[in-house]
Amino acid sequence: MEKASNLDAPFTEEALIEEVRKDLSALRTFFKQAAVYEPEDFAIEYARGHRGIHPETLGPEYHELLTFASSSRLYDPLADRKRPTVAEAICAKASALGISRQHPLVLALLGCLFDCIPAKKVMKFKRDQENFNASGALADIQLVQRIGRLSQVVNEPNSKYVRTEFLTDDKNLEKLYRLFFVNEVASQGSGDRLTMTVETRGLFPSLFDPDGSAKDEASLQDLIRIHALIGVGSASTTGARSDI
Repeated sequence: MEKASNLDAPFTEEALIEEVRKDLSALRTFFKQAAVYEPEDFAIEYARGHRGIHPETLGPEYHELLTFASSSRLYDPLADRKRPTVAEAICAKASALGISRQHPLVLALLGCLFDCIPAKKVMKFKRDQENFNASGALADIQLVQRIGRLSQVVNEPNSKYVRTEFLTDDKNLEKLYRLFFVNEVASQGSGDRLTMTVETRGLFPSLFDPDGSAKDEASLQDLIRIHALIGVGSASTTGARSDI
């Protein structure tokens, strides 16, 4: 899904099919007590059908938001006084593009502003805008909603499967993924609505002391502003989790 929909480094059909075969072979070698569910023919046809096309309806808008964020100099740490202004600009751009301010992509961008290292490492913003891989960053972030959506099917009461587990050798992606807890997925119009719990302290670490309390009054005010921007109720002095 990630490789097929990559617009920044598109594969030819032949190269994409070869990637599918290599990935399936690697998966089958990796698992010792389990089998890969997808037949090769299915995976190849799925990749062909999605080559150069976003699985999500707002794919081009997500790209535009990432390009906007990249141009906001997120590759460098911002001064504390500038962070709220940039956060407002990112949220306003998301709204203008029809993207929910509670989307994992928007939250991850806000996390970059407040020194969330896993978010920064996943985004990989570059000083030279031409070197920024928006498709790669987007595919990683969208794992939150993609796996959240699929896990609801896997974990249905009558499902023969027991549980889901996210496996990756990208440690920063794993750390970022663990900050989001998908509670429910509901079908809605052309897409799905995810109800999530977010670990606020992990997403906005520069606003908190090690004990989980707001670092100071200025940090608490920034946290309140962020909560207001993304449409979450009033912020408390602790940052365990926020439901969105």
